[in-house]
Amino acid sequence: MNFYRLLFVSCAVVCCESGCEDSSKKQPTKLASGKEAAQEAAQTSQPPVVEEKAIDAPVSAGAPSSTSVENPQGKSNAPDKADVAATFSDGSHILRSDVMNRIERLPARARNLAFNQLYNLILFVTIQEKVAYEAAKKEGFEKKDQVAKSIALIEDGIAQQAYLDEKVKDKITPEAIKAQYDKLLKNFKVEDEYGLRHILVKTKEEALRIIEALKKGESFDTLQGKHSIDRKTLARQGFLGFFRASQLPQAEQDAITSTAVGGFVGVPVLVPQTGYSVLLVSEKRMSTPAPLDKVEDRIKSILSKRFALYHVANLCKERGVVFYAPDGSVVPVKEVDAKLEELRAKQQDPKKQSTAQEIKLEADINNLKETSVVAKIGDRSVVFKELAAFIKDNAAMFKGMPVSDVYNAASEEYVHRIVLKDAAAKSGIGARADVKEKQLEAIKAFLAREYLLDASGKSVTDAQVRDFYERSVARIDKNEMEYRLRVIPVESAEHGKKAIAKLKGGTSFEAVMEEFCADKRVQDQNGDLGYLKKDELTRLSSDLLEQVKKAPKATILLNTVDINGQLWVVRIEDKRPIHIPTFAESKEYLKQNIIQEQTVKVAQGLMVQAGCNAFGVDGKNVDFSSDETLSEMLGDGGIR
Repeated sequence: MNFYRLLFVSCAVVCCESGCEDSSKKQPTKLASGKEAAQEAAQTSQPPVVEEKAIDAPVSAGAPSSTSVENPQGKSNAPDKADVAATFSDGSHILRSDVMNRIERLPARARNLAFNQLYNLILFVTIQEKVAYEAAKKEGFEKKDQVAKSIALIEDGIAQQAYLDEKVKDKITPEAIKAQYDKLLKNFKVEDEYGLRHILVKTKEEALRIIEALKKGESFDTLQGKHSIDRKTLARQGFLGFFRASQLPQAEQDAITSTAVGGFVGVPVLVPQTGYSVLLVSEKRMSTPAPLDKVEDRIKSILSKRFALYHVANLCKERGVVFYAPDGSVVPVKEVDAKLEELRAKQQDPKKQSTAQEIKLEADINNLKETSVVAKIGDRSVVFKELAAFIKDNAAMFKGMPVSDVYNAASEEYVHRIVLKDAAAKSGIGARADVKEKQLEAIKAFLAREYLLDASGKSVTDAQVRDFYERSVARIDKNEMEYRLRVIPVESAEHGKKAIAKLKGGTSFEAVMEEFCADKRVQDQNGDLGYLKKDELTRLSSDLLEQVKKAPKATILLNTVDINGQLWVVRIEDKRPIHIPTFAESKEYLKQNIIQEQTVKVAQGLMVQAGCNAFGVDGKNVDFSSDETLSEMLGDGGIR
C-alpha cells in the first residue's frame, strides 16, 4: 500500500519541523546519474542555493491559498483540549490538541489532504511515534553507536538554531521588513494572470474523451464533479488558483494564454506521477503585488536567514578562521552579500567558472592527503580527513555537485558548524526549558522512525525479496522497448534552435553541450539519461514518448521538448528491447521497498500490544490495525 510513504514523509516532516533532520541517517544516496540529474533539473530548473531564491517578488493578491487545513462547512473543527484522541492500556493518552498542534505546524506541502484524512494521518503518526519510541527506549535502541551520534547531532542542531534565533530576532525590525518589501516591489513584474480550473484524470485517453465531450457542449461543472480524481479541489469546482503566464508549462503556455475566458484548453496537460488535467480558463487579470501583511512572514524568514549568515560570518572573524585551497594557498574572505551575489550569478550562468580552472582544482583535490589542512579556526587545524568524513555523512547535501564545488561548499559548511556549535555551547542556550522540549520532541520522532526501519529490516527474508522480484518481472511486458537519450537543457527556444542547427550541421554533441547547456549537473553527466522505459518517458513529457518512438536511432528531435518548464534538445542514442535487471542488480532496491511496507505492519503490531484505542474527528473509533481501514481512510485519489 502507498500509505507507508505518507507515514514516512509525515514522520520526516514533523521531525524536520523540530529541527532533527539528520543527514547521516538518511537512506544511502549515490551520486546523481545523468537521468537523475536531468529529472531533478526538469523539476527545478536551477539548483537551490540562496535563501532568497524562493521569493523574487510578492505573491499576487487574491490567489486562493492551498496551505490551510480546509473545512468544507466553514466551521471550526478545533476540538476541546480535554478531548481524548487515543487511549492506551497503561492509562496514558493522546489529546486532540496534540494532533491539532502538529497539523498547524506542518508546512504547506504536507497539507494536501482533506481535513478528515489529514487528521487521521497525523493521529496515526502521533500514535506510532509514541509506541515505537517507548519500544525503542525499552530495548535501549538509543544507545547504539550511530543512533547515539545522530541524537547528539539533533540536540546540537536545535540548540544552534535557538542560538541564532536569539541573536537575529532584534534585527528583524518593522523598518527592515519594510525595506525588504520595497526591494521586492521594485523587482515586481506586472503580467497577465490566469485563473484555472481543472478536471484531473489518470490517463491521457480519459482526458481526450473529456475534451471531446466539452466540444459537444457538455458542462465543465458536470464533467468535473463526475470524473475528477482531485479531491483537494473538488469543493472549489476544480479551481487551482491564479498563475502568471511565465509560471505556466512552456509546452501548454500558448494554448492556455490563447484560450478565451470561460473556454477550455484543447490539449491535455501532464501532471507528473499523477495523471492529466483538462483546463478551463475561468478568469484573466493583471498581476498585482500582495500587501505587506500578506507576505510579512516570508520576508521575516528571508531576513532571519540573512542575518544568521551575517552572524556566523562575524563569529568566523572573531575566531580568526582561515580557509585554504587544495594547493595550500589562502582563500580570500568574501563578505556575505558578495557570496550571495556570486551564488545567484552562478545559478543564472552555470558555466561561470572555466573548465580549465575546474580541472586544475579537481586535480589538486585528488592530491590532498588526510593531514592536509583545509581551514584553521584560531589555533585549531581542520584537516582533509575530517572534511572527507563530513562529505560522506552528508552525501545528499552535495548530490550532483562537481568535485570543485563540493570542496568549497563542504569546507565552509563544516567550519561554520564548528564555530556555531562552540558559540551555542558557550551561550548555555541548550539548558533552556523550551530548547530542551524541542530536542526531546525531535528525538522521539527520530528514534521512532529509525526503530521502525530497523525492526522492519530484521523481518525481511531473502525469500520475500526473491518472491517480490519474480512477481515484478512477471508484470513486465517483454515486448516493450526502452530508449537511451542524451539531452541538452537550454535557456530559451532560440538557443534550442541554434543548438539543433549546429548538431544537424555536424558539430559534436560535446561541443554543443559546452556552448548551450543551461544546467551544470546535466553537463557533468554528458547529458546522458541512460535507458528510459515508456512510463518514465511519459512522466517527463506527454509528447516525448511518441516523438522518440517515431524517430530512428542516432537522430536529433527537430524541436526542443518542454520538461516541466525547461527546454531540452534531445538526441535518441539507442533503442532496444526492455532490459530486465537480474535479481542481484535489483535485490537491495526491492528489499528497501519491502522494508517500507513492513514498517506499517510493525507499527500496527506495536499499537495492538499497547492496547491502543483511537478516535477520529467525529469521535468514532478508528481501527488503525486494519489495512483495509488505512486504505479506505486515505484513498489513492486523496494524495497529491
